[in-house]
Amino acid sequence: MKTFAGFLRAAAPLFAAAFCACSSLPENKIPAAAELMLPIEAGVVLPKEPAELSAQIKNAMFLAAEEHNARQEASSSKINLFFVETDGSKEQFETALAVLKARRAKIIHAGYTGECAFELERLGGLGCLVNFFSQYPPIAIQTKNAVRIFLNGAQVCEEMSKEIPEASPLEKKTLVIAVPDTVLGKSCAEFLKYQTGSLNLKIYSESFSEGEKNFDALARAAAKTDYALVFAPEGQTGAILNSLSRAAYKGKVYAGCALSKKSPALPENLDAKIVKSGFETGAENPIAESFRRAYQNKYGEPPSLAAALAYDAAIITAEALANSAKDPETAKKSLEGKAFCGASGKITFDVFGDAEIPLGLSR
Repeated sequence: MKTFAGFLRAAAPLFAAAFCACSSLPENKIPAAAELMLPIEAGVVLPKEPAELSAQIKNAMFLAAEEHNARQEASSSKINLFFVETDGSKEQFETALAVLKARRAKIIHAGYTGECAFELERLGGLGCLVNFFSQYPPIAIQTKNAVRIFLNGAQVCEEMSKEIPEASPLEKKTLVIAVPDTVLGKSCAEFLKYQTGSLNLKIYSESFSEGEKNFDALARAAAKTDYALVFAPEGQTGAILNSLSRAAYKGKVYAGCALSKKSPALPENLDAKIVKSGFETGAENPIAESFRRAYQNKYGEPPSLAAALAYDAAIITAEALANSAKDPETAKKSLEGKAFCGASGKITFDVFGDAEIPLGLSR
């Protein structure tokens, strides 16, 4: 099976050309000795929608900051969280940049959608350690001193497609890829085609709008295929599975991972599996259990995978920067190839700064 790293090597010239077309900001000067003694300013840029996801990330990061700061003796190792809410537009992105500069942020957590992905390279020009709350596969690659402690759409796609066997030319097997008509959806569709391209399958693609609610036409179009890969926002995944069920789809279905909610129930008449995280399946993890209790007690509801990842991101980035004399380049390098035990499970960083978490297919 082809991997995301191989896909990136193949597509690197395209990504580089796209990102180089963006303007960048001049880097901040190296902090004075006095500034090194101050708490770490950590800015969190979140879109207003989806509101539920943003609220979960914000809640978990407040909890992480409280716990992290309580463990620190030196004020210079503590973090001051501040949040900048936007509508995802380029105009408000400029406003967010101004706020981050004014607060002299040393860590930036950015939760923009894929549509603003090409603007995000500019965050690397602020002299910060940048973490992305985004599933868009190549988002951390071209941004200076950037990592992604979040769910990577490419890792989800790898899990979705790993059980599809290679077909013989005589079998004439077919595959349909269903994704939203967004930058994230298109990127994941291209990766799925790259990954399954050597399996002797006839591959079709079906796209839909983010606001689509009725997927009966998609189910009819997919009716005669042997495999269906569904990468969609959480609310739409369940609707697609139900439409395939009503259409009495006979092939095998593999769907993506839930972030802010539990995975949708799988119809009994559908031969389907869904990607789930170890956090959702309840894999044994003392840190996750402690986090669940603390989050439930503080906010009166159980945490999601997104909340667990945000909690881990706040702590990992704060410790990395504090242990690197607040130098973002050193902090990022200190994470490469390392593994951490967090609320979301065992977090392993690759050479691109992408964190992988435990995922698996489940009925």
